[in-house]
Amino acid sequence: MVLLPRKKPADRTQIIVTKRAHLYLIYLRKALIFLLCCYTVGAEGQDLGNIGRQQPFTFHGSVGVTTNFYTSNEPVSTQPPFAWGLYGNFTPTLYGIALPFSFVINQYSNSYTSPFTQFGISPSYKWIKLHLGYRTMQFSPLTFDGQSFRGAGIELTPGKFRFGAFYGKLNKAVNEDTTSGRYAMPQYSRKAYGVKAGVGTESTHFDLIWFHAIDDSSSAMVINKLQNARPQENAVLGASLRIAFTRRLIWTADVAISGLTQDLGADKVSIDTTSKLVEMAGKLFPYNASSVAAWAGQTTLALHLKNMNITL
Repeated sequence: MVLLPRKKPADRTQIIVTKRAHLYLIYLRKALIFLLCCYTVGAEGQDLGNIGRQQPFTFHGSVGVTTNFYTSNEPVSTQPPFAWGLYGNFTPTLYGIALPFSFVINQYSNSYTSPFTQFGISPSYKWIKLHLGYRTMQFSPLTFDGQSFRGAGIELTPGKFRFGAFYGKLNKAVNEDTTSGRYAMPQYSRKAYGVKAGVGTESTHFDLIWFHAIDDSSSAMVINKLQNARPQENAVLGASLRIAFTRRLIWTADVAISGLTQDLGADKVSIDTTSKLVEMAGKLFPYNASSVAAWAGQTTLALHLKNMNITL
């Protein structure tokens, strides 16, 4: 999930002023002319080996308007009673390399800032694929799957060998603010890395996976750490298996052991060696009074018929 900068609410009487409306039109015109000076999102991975056979330039997109009404009996409102927004999503393509971007304008001002603020691309050449910027990578359902990060990653698939790795930021720091009239849950900046190594192909393979994430306890201002966010650390060791007996009969299996420290500031404790699970988790990362260990596993046998799918 990509977090946009929080904007302070503007006075409603200023929203309808002609000067403010004129400024919004100027912002929108600039967004349409200078495509790269907008809040951008990730581009799909491109095969640079086929760049000579791609169309030189294509362009498509959409524009929309939203309105929202909100009411609640909570003591601090988390949303305004009425909100409106103008948004656009456009994707220019240069020789097969997609560069999608979007912009949002609402009563809290605009969301785009400097060029390439939220940009990501995944170029590939033969069995090498890079991930740069805001990207997602799939390791396994029980370790790391689908969450976006801002950083760098690589995937290598030479022959039967499979390798993947990434390093980046998962969460942006958000300070706790009780004065703006709109409450936002505070969170710490979170960095993570992961490594996957295995053998096989996309249809039949076996992978070993390691994932680690940790919060920066000094990155955000949290007034009440007991009731709100506390800095955490997580380490996961897992394995993933997929075997295609035939094109229609497929078996998958995943297993993982996870150690989670729910509060990095908790007191240190000695590890209970009578629990093999806790002992193993304690070797993965520093252990304290708030740490817990768990394991999970799943397996699926699927039969894909012409008019029906059967899954056990």
